[in-house]
Amino acid sequence: MKLKNKGFTLVEVVVVVVVVLILVAIVIARFGRVTENARNAVIHNFLKDCRTLYVRLSYGQAPSYITVTNAVSLKDYVAATTLGDVQAQLNGNSMTVSGVPDTLFKDKRTTLTVDYQLNSYDGDSEDVFLGKVLW
Repeated sequence: MKLKNKGFTLVEVVVVVVVVLILVAIVIARFGRVTENARNAVIHNFLKDCRTLYVRLSYGQAPSYITVTNAVSLKDYVAATTLGDVQAQLNGNSMTVSGVPDTLFKDKRTTLTVDYQLNSYDGDSEDVFLGKVLW
């Protein structure tokens, strides 16, 4: 009578482990890109919200206290902001934003000066600026 070996050979086990590790590596790489894309979307939305605030303040929709302090809170104008207490101050054609969380931008900046007439961010063009701050 012949004995039947039940179980897997070492080669079969190694092949299965290698295939599983390859699949895990693909999933981790894909998850990393999703996180990076989400962070970049937050930055783009933040810059869009700053532009909206600038337009509202420049064209007469500012509260009465802005004439005294010349600064407003971003959360008073942007309903869905999750960035905390970000302050914006209007200075002619430019706006200075302070109190930005250091986790927002890749280069960890916490203030930002935007000149909308020259379309510059901290003195850089939009493309150069986004190259510095996007993840």
